[in-house]
Amino acid sequence: MVNETTVTEFVLKGFSDMPAMRLISILFFLFIYLFALLGNTSIIAAVIRDSHLHTPMYFFLKHLSFLDMCYTSVTVPKALANALTGSETISFGECVAQLFLFVTMCASECFLLTSMAYDRCLAIYRPLLYRVLMSKTLCQELVLAAWLGGALYAVFHTINTFSLLFCGPNVIDHFFCDSPPIMRLSCSDSHTHERVGFVVGGCVILGAFALTMISYALILATISQLRSAGGRRKALSTCSSHLATVTLFYVTGSFAYLTPTSQYSSTEGRLLSMSYSILTPSLNPLIYCLRNTDMQTALKKLFALSSKRSFLVDQPTGPRAPCCLHTQPRGHCEPIVKRVADGSIAVTGHDHEEKELCGPKEDKEESLRGTCWERNPSPPCQRVNDRSGDSNRNRAMATDNLTSVTQFILIGLSDLPKVRYPLFVVFAIIYQVTLVGNGAILLAIGTEKKLHTPMYYFLANLSLLDIFCASTTVPKMLDTLLTEEHRISFVGCALQLYFLVALMGTEVFLLAVMAYDRYVAICFPLRYTLIITRIRCVQLVSGTWAAGFLNSLIHTMSTFSLSFCKSNLVNQYYCDIPQIVALSCSSTYMAEMLALVIGGIFGTGAFLTTLISYVSIISTILKIQSAEGKRKAFSTCASHLLVVCLFYGTAIFTYMRRSSSQSSLARDRLISMLYGVITPMLNPLIYSLRNTEVKGALTRVLCGRTRSQQE
Repeated sequence: MVNETTVTEFVLKGFSDMPAMRLISILFFLFIYLFALLGNTSIIAAVIRDSHLHTPMYFFLKHLSFLDMCYTSVTVPKALANALTGSETISFGECVAQLFLFVTMCASECFLLTSMAYDRCLAIYRPLLYRVLMSKTLCQELVLAAWLGGALYAVFHTINTFSLLFCGPNVIDHFFCDSPPIMRLSCSDSHTHERVGFVVGGCVILGAFALTMISYALILATISQLRSAGGRRKALSTCSSHLATVTLFYVTGSFAYLTPTSQYSSTEGRLLSMSYSILTPSLNPLIYCLRNTDMQTALKKLFALSSKRSFLVDQPTGPRAPCCLHTQPRGHCEPIVKRVADGSIAVTGHDHEEKELCGPKEDKEESLRGTCWERNPSPPCQRVNDRSGDSNRNRAMATDNLTSVTQFILIGLSDLPKVRYPLFVVFAIIYQVTLVGNGAILLAIGTEKKLHTPMYYFLANLSLLDIFCASTTVPKMLDTLLTEEHRISFVGCALQLYFLVALMGTEVFLLAVMAYDRYVAICFPLRYTLIITRIRCVQLVSGTWAAGFLNSLIHTMSTFSLSFCKSNLVNQYYCDIPQIVALSCSSTYMAEMLALVIGGIFGTGAFLTTLISYVSIISTILKIQSAEGKRKAFSTCASHLLVVCLFYGTAIFTYMRRSSSQSSLARDRLISMLYGVITPMLNPLIYSLRNTEVKGALTRVLCGRTRSQQE
């Protein structure tokens, strides 16, 4: 029989029937795809580099991560390309290849999860024979069998699907080529093919699932026979991550593939497909990393984040604050503190002879070290010993926060004594301009009825944020310049950091919301008032403020939960996370990772929202035929685009590079001033100079007209 297929290409409908979801779907796909690539690549690199992870369990995990990367790479790039370009077509051959590769990865992961369950079963059920049974050769054979089994099943599945006739409809109600929606397009009877695919797929999935369940039945039976609770907990912890992955995979996969197409719902199918093809590969690295200390340690080594050690030493009694350990010139005092076998603390130098712990010599900066060293002479060298009477106290100190710093010294402007008065005048003027400019915009929007629109509602919140942001740092800086009082209390520093991060984070989210507002206004002008309603505006603004302050709470708690018992010199004119974390005498790894992950997720998400909004805006503007229409459309978002570029440009220069010299430290402080002081002042100027409506409203406000006269 000759195949009568006349369809040469398919159309991936995706979320085209929901235009409001287009931007959200682009952001979702891009963020999840990048997260999946980063997470799984990190696991692969950690397993390869760390010799402690060269075991069967991590050998399988490495292949699972590689499968997850391939899993997402088969579908997500095409979905992103279609969403960005607006072209939803895919050729017949590309659709066949996509279905084959996707089913290969899906089935191979199913078999690999079964192999991993068998590995855990042997490790717990036959621990003495584990190394003999689970040899390197067997591991390689199991992985090879998983790949070959997945490819073989994919060949059958692809032939069974595309041996149907396609001579009419070609719109696939999905964001990638999958069997259920493709079979619905056939102009021949798909009942037999559907039943065959259902039976074979059910046998394969249920067979692998049954083997996995048998393995876990043996595991649970063995664990229940253990007498100690610690042993049961330890045994269960070795397979809990895999069990969570298996549950997530089979729940979503079973609903999607074990349901005949006659009962297939397109909306449910798309959501389930997103779960097992996109979310599951991105969640697997989190599942394995959060519950596995070996993997956490390997990732820590991989990222090479330096961490500092906490030193537990006896402190001298008296009114002075605890002594600080400072690196002295060679021959003066080069202490290395370590605990020896008998419990005492030895202080040794490079020659490994027992030396003495010395206080630092007094120097020019002694007046700025008020909370660490008083102006009394340095304490005499002391031999440090952990006497038996103090062992309990030292053990308690090991578990408590070692913070002894009660205040910090802001030295950001201390090296400019000759120009502190000119700087005071300059920053006082800038602060006044910021308050007057943003206050004038708030007054104009509040009194002018023409400006009671979503765009100006967001602008009013931006002006309010700029006033608060400048008021968080500039008054303290002006006080420091005027009185030369560089000290700030521990609580005052924590509050300043909290409000600064909260306001900056809120501004990041608000700029993304404003970009989305311009996107809807230009790309969907007829539906703008229906989408951006007054209630929606209030919800968006409330969400930005709540997200900003919640993000700041996480950062502030992680930063100030560290121990500060050494230097208290903050190399900035305000309290900021990098400079505060650098002063900690405890391990900063978790704080740095939390700041990187949380800040990266929120910041990257907001930036991508803004970027994709403007890509869509520009593509829509370019389709406008008249030059006047293009100019008018672009003028509505030019001011916001300029503010976004200024904000992100200074933020990237401030936080995305390292300082390695004194000149670069001074340059960092200058960029921080531009980021935290100049930008809030320029925002009202940018909006008032390029917006005729704002200029008209400001003119009426400054001329003193009453509200009734304006109407």
